Amino acid sequence: MKMNFVNFNFVVLNELNFGQFINKERDAENFILQNNLVSLVPPPCSVCKSEMRVEKTRGKPIFRCRKYNCRKLLSPLTGTWLERARLTKLQVLKLVFLFCCHRPVTQAMEIAGVASEAAVNWYKCCRQVCKVVNQNLPFVPIGGPGLTVEVDETALWRRKYNRGRVLRKQTQWIFTGICRETKRVFVVPVLTRGARTLIPLIQKYVGVPLVGEQRVTIYSDGWPAYSGLGALGYDHGSVIHQRNYLNPQNRKVHTQTVERLNRTLKEFLPATSNADLLDSHIHQFLYFRRLDGLTTGEVFKNFISDMVKVHPGDGKIGLRPFVNTYITPHLYEGYIS
Repeated sequence: MKMNFVNFNFVVLNELNFGQFINKERDAENFILQNNLVSLVPPPCSVCKSEMRVEKTRGKPIFRCRKYNCRKLLSPLTGTWLERARLTKLQVLKLVFLFCCHRPVTQAMEIAGVASEAAVNWYKCCRQVCKVVNQNLPFVPIGGPGLTVEVDETALWRRKYNRGRVLRKQTQWIFTGICRETKRVFVVPVLTRGARTLIPLIQKYVGVPLVGEQRVTIYSDGWPAYSGLGALGYDHGSVIHQRNYLNPQNRKVHTQTVERLNRTLKEFLPATSNADLLDSHIHQFLYFRRLDGLTTGEVFKNFISDMVKVHPGDGKIGLRPFVNTYITPHLYEGYIS
C-alpha cells in the first residue's frame, strides 16, 4: 500500500512509530517528494538556458534539456542534501530523524544499519545545517532596557596536574549569558577570561546602554573582569560564590540561571580541542534550544525544511554560511539564540 504523506501530521511522529510510517525505500521516496524535500520542477538548462523536461530512466525521474543539440541530463538530486548520498533514502531519513531525537551517533549507526563513517558524516552534515541556519538569523543582542542578563564563564575542559598529552590550549573557556525575561542566550568560546576579552563581548551580545534609556541589569559572580561594568552604564550586581550563592543584600542577585545553562551545555558538548567540532556542536545545541517545546515530529519537520533552505537544488540560491571576521584578536565570534 502506497503511503500518502501530503499534509502529513508530524505531531504524531516519534521514535516508536517512525517505522510504521516510513518502513520501505518507496515510503522514503514518497515522503521526500510529497514534502517537497526534492523538487521535480526542472530548472533551466545550465548550458543553453533552454527549458528542461522530466523523463524517467530506469524508473527514476531525471531532467533532460529539450534542445535537440544539447540534451543535457541533470539529476533532480543535484544541489540538494541528497546529491552525494551513497546510502538509501530510507537510511538517510532514519539518520536525520535520529539526529533530531538527539541520539548519539553510535546508537544511530546501529539503528539505521549503516557504517560508523557514514553516520558520522551525516551527523556532521546535519550540524552544518544548524550552523548555517543560526548564522542567517538576524543579530539582536539579548539585553535591552529593563531586562536582566546573567553572565558567567566556565571551563569546558582543562588539563589536570600537567599530566597527559600537551595541548595547544591547556583550558577551553566558554563565556555565556542568559536573559531572565526572554530566556535568550549567547555562547562564546574564548581563550582567556580577562576584562579585555569579556567586556567587548558583553557590549556586543548584551547591548550597549544608551543615554536616557532604562539601564540593562547584569548579574555576575565576583570575577574581577566584571568590576568595570557599572562605569560603562550597566546596573551591575555580583555575588561572591566563595561566601554565598545569593547576594545577602539582594536575593535577586544570583547566577543560578546561567549556571544551569552551563551545566546543560557542558553535558551536551564534547570535550574536544578541535575548534571546528566544538563550533558545530554549539550551533547544534542552540538550534535545538530554539525548538524547545515542540514534539519530536515537529522538530524533524522544521529541520528537514531548513535542510532544503540550505541545499535547495541546482540553480537555486540557498542560505550561505557566514565567514568569521575578527575585528581584533580579543573579539571572538559567538552564537546567539
